[in-house]
Amino acid sequence: MATVEYLAYSTVLIECENHDGSCSSGTGFFVELEPNKETHEPMLVLVTNKHVVNAAKSLRLVFTVSAGGMPTDKTYSISLDGFRPLWRFHPDANVDLCALQLSAVLSLAQRDGIELMISPFSVQQIASKDDLQKMVHGEDVYMIGYPDGIRDTVNNQPIFRRGVLATSPRFDFEGKPHFLTDMAVFPGSSGSPVVSIRYGMCVDTLRLVYRGFEKGKVKLLGVVFATHLHDSPGKIYEIATTNMMSLTQIPNNLGVVIKADRIIELEQLFGISK
Repeated sequence: MATVEYLAYSTVLIECENHDGSCSSGTGFFVELEPNKETHEPMLVLVTNKHVVNAAKSLRLVFTVSAGGMPTDKTYSISLDGFRPLWRFHPDANVDLCALQLSAVLSLAQRDGIELMISPFSVQQIASKDDLQKMVHGEDVYMIGYPDGIRDTVNNQPIFRRGVLATSPRFDFEGKPHFLTDMAVFPGSSGSPVVSIRYGMCVDTLRLVYRGFEKGKVKLLGVVFATHLHDSPGKIYEIATTNMMSLTQIPNNLGVVIKADRIIELEQLFGISK
């Protein structure tokens, strides 16, 4: 498969049954954290937004089954009840990120003789502050996830959406570690990774030509957690992009994205020491 095709297996649909009886959905994506100094083993985690799982009493994850490292047309679902203690929540209340170590999930699949098709982002693919300093307004970006819970159910494929950077990641939008994308973001997109795929020559903030991250290299720039809507009088506000609901407000296609370097801060929650 081409490099970009593997991105279709970097995410998983998270279906939630909430305490109030309602259902919602969000997106999770896989990250392989750096090896622990003691175990030397990398840790595979599922990353999403806190608000995706906060109201849920149970979760259902839908994976693609793999055969020999290649995807099949079969799926494998895992229900997580009483899962909340397994999640690690970012300690900053203003950073809407959490992660779940997947060792228990992988053990369940192995018990059933199932190989899961998972294509995680590596730590090296997570955009650093220096990487984000080189990004400029208007650059193409992609979001991968399940808007309104939509996916190709036959092939268990996520939805790719293309847009541009609406604000520069060099700056903290409104003084917070966020940036905006000009992209159609709907409920269910919460937790979706936003990536840059740079080919060939690019232009940096000093207007110098450089080779980009590497030909065909994917960089994880951030995580969607909200979008902007306005009502008929024109009032603008943010909402979390989780619940499947009928919206009477008008979306203006601006997604609010947490900068990817905040993901690295989750490592300490799993006892990873460098």
